[in-house]
Amino acid sequence: MGRARKKLKRRKMMMLKIMLRRFALFLLCIVAIYVVAAENVQVKFEKAESIEVGTEEKKYEKVQATLFGCDISKYVKVENRVNTKKLGDYEIEYSIFFKKYTKKVSVIDTQSPTIELIGKKKIYVGNINEYSEKGYTVTDNYDNNITAKEVKTELCNVAENHYVMKYEVTDSSGNKGTAERDIFISDTIVYLTFDDGPGVKVTPKILDLLLEHDIKATFFVLRFKGNKEKEELIQRMYNEGHTIGLHGYSHEYPEIYSSLDNITNNFYKLKEDISELTGYNSKIIRFPGGSSNTISRKYKKGIMTKAAKKLEKEGFVYFDWSLDSDDAGSAKTSEEISLNVISNLKENAENVVLMHDSNTHEQTYEALKEIIKCCEEKGYIFKALKSDVTPVRHKINN
Repeated sequence: MGRARKKLKRRKMMMLKIMLRRFALFLLCIVAIYVVAAENVQVKFEKAESIEVGTEEKKYEKVQATLFGCDISKYVKVENRVNTKKLGDYEIEYSIFFKKYTKKVSVIDTQSPTIELIGKKKIYVGNINEYSEKGYTVTDNYDNNITAKEVKTELCNVAENHYVMKYEVTDSSGNKGTAERDIFISDTIVYLTFDDGPGVKVTPKILDLLLEHDIKATFFVLRFKGNKEKEELIQRMYNEGHTIGLHGYSHEYPEIYSSLDNITNNFYKLKEDISELTGYNSKIIRFPGGSSNTISRKYKKGIMTKAAKKLEKEGFVYFDWSLDSDDAGSAKTSEEISLNVISNLKENAENVVLMHDSNTHEQTYEALKEIIKCCEEKGYIFKALKSDVTPVRHKINN
């Protein structure tokens, strides 16, 4: 019985030795395979690479590995990730079959900041002192804190009546962004004036159009107090920088032209309402029918001469017009109205255009689109009337 046990024990020991030899041989084969593989694997990649900051696709991880002609790229391990959102130099490591390869990746910024100009890139002014910078915004792909304050500006006179405003900004990587705005000097001025408003249907559209094109105009208004919609339109005119002129508390000829006091009070009452609503001291007037009207003498002969002298003495400035759109006359379509204006505008001169914005003048609004388009294409300047503008006046016929 003892011999049998010893024999069994020797047999087990022999089996264990055989198994250990086989395992050692197996390990040796594995090592040999890895050694052979490591010696014969071909790994291809760029030793150094620069990528743009913010790159989402991990192009820097691309590597080609082959073994005896077979593609084994998917078995390559990549360590040490690159922060593509931050500038700097990084090292990444490729490993396969116990072999390691190092690659340098530089995250760089080569994109220039962008300057977006506010307003038009081509501007016309009466003289260079009238130029008012509309501003700009600056964006950059990396510098979140770059601001418009860092923009350098330079005004250059490049030719007669032609200036260029140059803008330049540099980001933290030294990339420069530039922009330019052309400024031309024009002698053709267009004063858009509107009588008989505000019209709650038409005037808002006209104001929207003027705001879209950054144009200031003059509104010779009638009585508005007590009408909330009209009061809001008067306030909007003031807020948006238009000139609010006085056309009259009333437009009834028999009432206003029956006496000198009636004429002057007709303006004073409206002036007080405007001042009370907006704080604006309106001193520009347009007589109902214009200063050359002949109907006034039907009610009081010679009254226009006296009224003009009296109101001027009291600090008012009255304006007529140099160009009539005829939108209150025979011009019934927008095409007729716009043609009346466009065909009669004088170059190198001041043009005071008569139009109307009461609710019956929807076609005036439509015509205004074409008038503005044509004037802008020709480089004409739009302005609002001011007290220091030389007034256009007709001959008084009373």
